[in-house]
Amino acid sequence: MSVNDALMGVFVGGLIGWVAPLLTLQYTERRWRFEARLSYLRAERDRFERLYERNLERFGKGLKENSYSSEMSAEIFALMPKEIADQYEKWMRDEEKDDFKSKVAYLEMASAMKRDLARRDAEIRDLVEK
Repeated sequence: MSVNDALMGVFVGGLIGWVAPLLTLQYTERRWRFEARLSYLRAERDRFERLYERNLERFGKGLKENSYSSEMSAEIFALMPKEIADQYEKWMRDEEKDDFKSKVAYLEMASAMKRDLARRDAEIRDLVEK
């Protein structure tokens, strides 16, 4: 066996020994990204659920008292999806409010919030099923 053959064997062995840690590192990084994304999506879903519960309660109270919290309004317009803000704005612009319309407005607001939570759940489910 010549020196060139020995060096070639060392080189190939080193290359093979180098590939395994690289692949492990790549797999670990990919897994970390997946876990971080999943954790983020779950935290956001929980945050929005709490936001919706708090503001739906405020909205119901506002319907009964015909007085709407400015904090609730700010959260609806600044933090919630456009569909929910549009529902709220539609209700606030309605000049002929009555008991039936307030019940419909509450149902529409609750439904819009549930649809957003369902969308978030589907995003989490799609990520997990990949």
